[in-house]
Amino acid sequence: MELKFVFYVGKPYFSEKLKLTLVKFMLMKRRLLLVVAGLGMACADMVRAQVTTLTVYPDSTYQTIVGMGGHGISTDANYIKYLFDYLGCTAYRHWIEVEGTTNTYVTLQNIADGTVPFKDVDATAISFFNTLKSKGVTVIATCWSPPACLKKNNCVAQKYNNQCGGSPCGSYSCPDSTNYLLPEHYDEYARYLALWAKDFQKKTGINLYAVSIQNEPLFNEPYASALLYSSNYGKALQAVHDTFAKYPELAGIKFFGPEHMCNYNGNTSGNGKYIQEVLQDPVYGQYLDVYAVHGYSDGIAPDLSNSLEWATFAQRVVVEKGKMMWMTETSGDFTQWADAYWYMKGMFMSFKSGRISLYTYWGMEGLYASGSPTRQLYNHMHYYRFVRPGAQMIKVADSDKDVEAIGFKKGSGYTVIVINLVKTAKTVQFSDFPGRPAFFHVYRSTEKDMCAYVGKVTNNTFELPGESVVTITYDATSPDVTYGPHAPANLIATSIADNSITVKWDAVAAWTLNGSPVNITGYVVYLNGVKKTSTPITATSYTFTNLKPGTQYTIEVIARDAMYNQSISSTLTVTTTCNVGGCTPIIGIEEKKDQMVVSPNPATGVIVVQLPEGEFYTVSIVGMTGKVEKYIQQVNGTQTIDVSDLPSGIYIVMAANGSRIHKTKLVIE
Repeated sequence: MELKFVFYVGKPYFSEKLKLTLVKFMLMKRRLLLVVAGLGMACADMVRAQVTTLTVYPDSTYQTIVGMGGHGISTDANYIKYLFDYLGCTAYRHWIEVEGTTNTYVTLQNIADGTVPFKDVDATAISFFNTLKSKGVTVIATCWSPPACLKKNNCVAQKYNNQCGGSPCGSYSCPDSTNYLLPEHYDEYARYLALWAKDFQKKTGINLYAVSIQNEPLFNEPYASALLYSSNYGKALQAVHDTFAKYPELAGIKFFGPEHMCNYNGNTSGNGKYIQEVLQDPVYGQYLDVYAVHGYSDGIAPDLSNSLEWATFAQRVVVEKGKMMWMTETSGDFTQWADAYWYMKGMFMSFKSGRISLYTYWGMEGLYASGSPTRQLYNHMHYYRFVRPGAQMIKVADSDKDVEAIGFKKGSGYTVIVINLVKTAKTVQFSDFPGRPAFFHVYRSTEKDMCAYVGKVTNNTFELPGESVVTITYDATSPDVTYGPHAPANLIATSIADNSITVKWDAVAAWTLNGSPVNITGYVVYLNGVKKTSTPITATSYTFTNLKPGTQYTIEVIARDAMYNQSISSTLTVTTTCNVGGCTPIIGIEEKKDQMVVSPNPATGVIVVQLPEGEFYTVSIVGMTGKVEKYIQQVNGTQTIDVSDLPSGIYIVMAANGSRIHKTKLVIE
């Protein structure tokens, strides 16, 4: 489906003052109910959406994207299909050797002689990583805890009352000031991590991109954890860096950290201290390639910070030190739209204000559960699928305080992500710029839509529903590839009666994912926002019954595919007839011809409706009882209509395109 123009269709209306030009006198006020239809968002009062202008500056570039992904090993074919082929994960964050609460199989002796029996990369993991390697996924790794033999408490996790792990104190985090790596074992820890990295690379054939020496270094946890304060972090990092440098196969690995929460506390605590004592230190700062944070308030509750704090990180890390900024962990069960919308705005801030270049979610099983995608998968898709490694963030300025936009370019490809912060729908126009593609594909998320494919935009203009996230994208390497089903086309009413409406639509074709078809499994039908089909139907028509005469109904049809993706809705607004009393006849017409010509008039067989070219109209012919006799969608320019089957009389011809309405009388002899 190609969307060439922005238009709104919605609540139809009749003129408040009807004039019968045929007899040239004024009559009483009446209302005329007409059928108008269209594909898109209903606009209740036919008010044109506010226009927002985006100015794209492709030469103003910022960070380069490394990748986006998460954590979670699985060899399930559908897991791979959904998360890597469809969602498009390009980065994976791995745990470094976490097993049990004591991991007594690691000793000072086998660290010294290089015989640590690493267990985290088993046959399942090797198969999984082989798949990731074939897809070019970037792999990073984080250590949750040093081996127990290198720590003061001799445990992998927190310790309380001589118990390692769990929450024996009765609360989640137990006080344990001994849960830390002993300074005298920094070199042994460095050797342990080097041995692990060599083992991982040998088993998987993957070159690690980066390693973090300690996950969330200010928290005791009932699982693998350790305290590594800012005053000691640099010393431990230097030991690890120097040891890795001794091995040619490890020398290119970067180091990221400290992976504390994504709040900035000046220079008094938290990230402020790590920035001051590690990043800004003339010695230790040279070993930290990436400053990484986590999207929590306390290690559990999701928190994606705010634009001011993200901007502070960007200034300290990216601008002043020329380092990369990463978000390496966050999570949350965002199945409701309000939560999903909040989360996507948080992601937006991290990229735009924080200048992050890598984003990894916690457990990717939260994106794909029970054999189907969750809302969280679609929340990420606006970024993961359409902002690929190597893309650079570019400057996009907007003219509306209620709209935020962010842009990326890669070669000749461009992606712009736009968020509407208010409930009012907007029309967005973006500037021409050097190298602008001939078209963009459009995807949107709203309360109802989940990164659903909308169509093509060819004229620099697209629709932005209230409180929505819209991505427009053009991939120069595969310009015709789209993701998800198209909306059912040519939704029309084939029968309109007092108590029923029958509609039909065109079957939606399968779309292709990595060369394999994703078939359409059925259609979901709604009437006035209420689902009428408990399960998708395979037919391409549907009859609504038990309706009220002379009543307007909004009909929506959505396509669903074999991967549970849903299209945007095709929408049709229809008014039932009033042939059995109870309806007021139309006795006057207020003409508003403007640029519409209907000829011949009077007519006996065929009429020709002439409208401005380059714009699509919905044309209706309505009898004086209010009954719609003819209804034609997508009229562009000249349309021939057979009226030979209509009884003699006076009719109204109306052409609607958004808020532009042309109408005139028609006499059929």
